Amino acid sequence: VSGGAISLRTSCEVNLEGTVLRKNTATSTESGEGGGAVYANDNTLTLSGVTIEENSSGYYGGAVAAVNAQVTVDEKSVINNNKGTTGVAFDFRGSGTYILDDVSVTDNIAQADGSGVIYITGSGTLDITALTATGNKNNNGGVIYASSTSKVKLTDSVLRGNEAKNLGGAADFRSSGTFTVNNTLFEANKAKKGGAINVSTDKGTVTVTE
Repeated sequence: VSGGAISLRTSCEVNLEGTVLRKNTATSTESGEGGGAVYANDNTLTLSGVTIEENSSGYYGGAVAAVNAQVTVDEKSVINNNKGTTGVAFDFRGSGTYILDDVSVTDNIAQADGSGVIYITGSGTLDITALTATGNKNNNGGVIYASSTSKVKLTDSVLRGNEAKNLGGAADFRSSGTFTVNNTLFEANKAKKGGAINVSTDKGTVTVTE
C-alpha cells in the first residue's frame, strides 16, 4: 500500500488546506512506491498550511512520495517526526516540479540506511524557500539529498542541528545538475565528512552566495 492516507494515481489536481495527516503508514516496499501520508503519481498536489507528523513508510517518503508530479507545499506547513528510509519527509522522483515554500521540517529520522529528509532524483527541479530544518537524522544528506540530473535551489533558509552518519550533515549533492544556495544559514550540522555540505560529483555545478 502506498499513500497511507491519500494515494493519487490518476491525472488530477488536489488541494489540501490546513489539513492534519498524522500516524498513517505506507507498507509498500516496491521501487517508486511509498508515502506514509501522501503518494502522488503524475498529478498536481498543493499542500497549504498542513501538518504532517508521525507517519511512516516501509520504503520511500515517510511523509510524501511523488513521481513525475507537480507538488507545492507552503504557508507554514509543518513536517515533523516522520520515519522512512529514502526521503524521510519528502521523496521526489522523475521529471516533476517540486516547490517547498515556508515549510518547517523537524525531527524526521531515517530507518535503516536511509538518505535525505528531502530526497530528489531524476530530472526534476526542487525549489526551496524559507525552509527551517532542525533535528533531522539519516545516513547521507541530513536534510537534502540530490542525485541523477536533478536541479535544486535553496534560498532564505535555516538548516540547524541536523545529522548524517556519513556524508553531508545538511546536504549531500551527487547530481550532474545544479545546486544553488542563496542567503541560507548552515549551523551545527554534523557528519563524518561535510558537516554542512558534501559534494560527490565532478559533473554538477554548486553555487553558494550570501
